Amino acid sequence: MRTVKTNWFNIACASPLVGSEMYDIAKENKYITDETRGADFHFAVIETDQFTSEYIQGMQYIMNLELNFIYNNDMEVGDYKTALIGFKNVIRVRSDHAFAHYFAAICYNKLEDDKNYEIHKNEFEVYSKTPFWKQHIKYFDLDVNLSNINLHSDVSKVSKVFA
Repeated sequence: MRTVKTNWFNIACASPLVGSEMYDIAKENKYITDETRGADFHFAVIETDQFTSEYIQGMQYIMNLELNFIYNNDMEVGDYKTALIGFKNVIRVRSDHAFAHYFAAICYNKLEDDKNYEIHKNEFEVYSKTPFWKQHIKYFDLDVNLSNINLHSDVSKVSKVFA
């Protein structure tokens, strides 16, 4: 999916719709872990011998982080203003989103907006300390020390992903 050049991805979980072949197979094999009418693509309800619903749910989130933040297409081509639109939308919905603050800080840094860079750097520093965000920061091996980057430095020095 990283080869698809788009501004934003929305990764969803497959949801067995009542009356569909997927639902019938899942029900017959006792793969459905919760009552479902289907159409809720944010929550995994299928579990097999190969994977749990929690695993699918976790991978859904990992893929959203990877595609929308780590490998953000707008950032990769240097379109920081467009990238900021997505990051600010995420922050509007979830103000504690450490990755959105992290990558917003990088964008503001590249746009030489020192005031907003500091705001988002500070927000990232606060939220990055929570257990939820610590695990994702570790998973992607983000360089959490935004204070050490020289203002307006190359993105590759901030995250090894862009190296």
